[in-house]
Amino acid sequence: MLADHILKHKGYHTRLIRVEMAGKNAGHAVCYVNDDKVYLDYNNRKYFFTLAKSGRSIRQIATKIADSFEANWTFAQEFTFDYDSYIKRAVN
Repeated sequence: MLADHILKHKGYHTRLIRVEMAGKNAGHAVCYVNDDKVYLDYNNRKYFFTLAKSGRSIRQIATKIADSFEANWTFAQEFTFDYDSYIKRAVN
């Protein structure tokens, strides 16, 4: 969410995407950058900073994320987060 907040203030068009995966008992959220068709992947600990290429649809992003966990995704959602009110809202 912090990456989304900072990048939006720098003029990038970003989206927050959350993906739930089968058998992982956890979800994973990423900041997708529309301008470059990439998401910031802080889950990949092998590298200091990783950008993962992906198509723009929620389905394409969710599939790419789940593949990186070697899992299948069961639910994906775009959301917003307001730092002033600390409220998270579903978009799609």
